[in-house]
Amino acid sequence: MCGNSSRLFAIAIGTVCLAVAMVSPRDAHAGRRPFFWTWDTEVMPERGVELETWYTERISRKPTDQTQVWAAPIVGLTDRLELALPLEWSYWQAKKFTQFDWYGAELRWRLNDPDRDVAGPLTGLVRFAVHRPVRQRDVLRIEANAVASYEPTVRCKVNLDGGLIAITNGQEIYYTYAGGASCKALGELRLGGEVFGEIVQESAVGVQKLTMVGPNLALTHGRFWLTAGILFGVTEFSPRAMSRLIWAISF
Repeated sequence: MCGNSSRLFAIAIGTVCLAVAMVSPRDAHAGRRPFFWTWDTEVMPERGVELETWYTERISRKPTDQTQVWAAPIVGLTDRLELALPLEWSYWQAKKFTQFDWYGAELRWRLNDPDRDVAGPLTGLVRFAVHRPVRQRDVLRIEANAVASYEPTVRCKVNLDGGLIAITNGQEIYYTYAGGASCKALGELRLGGEVFGEIVQESAVGVQKLTMVGPNLALTHGRFWLTAGILFGVTEFSPRAMSRLIWAISF
């Protein structure tokens, strides 16, 4: 019953947002995020609001495939600082049911002016997030990222992203690194590629490392934008593949 409710809730969100996208005549906040796994340095303008949704598929080498739905309203507090309030649901193949996993809050602070002509081609961003797992009331998941973007022209962009994820019970620490490139191919369609890596330190299994690479694409249309791609595992502990579709509507 809980699983069906979660699925219906996610479908309802998607239906409402697509309806808004079709009837809204105003322009979108320019090219929000061209990367599907690497964090970017773009933030919402002050008082801007956006509803963003992710669909993620993880295909493992063992029968533990996972589907995740992530959804959040995102608000521009200033032209350089935005607030996101995400929720996440997961479906585990091994368990055969959908569950509400966690909720939280995060801040993303752009380090220089949002106007590229003022800021220049190099931009930085700091992200800090606190998430609370629903089934572990005494545990928090804390995330931090430092992101740099280099945009030598208005057509191409390169990103680097280093991150840390810590579980407050001391059982798990994740170190992440990611990078990506994206260039305009035709109109508002962008094509590129990304790499993602993770070093996991768990008390039960020791240290595991994974690295994944794959292509991405991004499209902006009016107030609607989407980014999608797939990563393929290239190291022993990597999943076989991880795909993600991100779409959002600006209000």
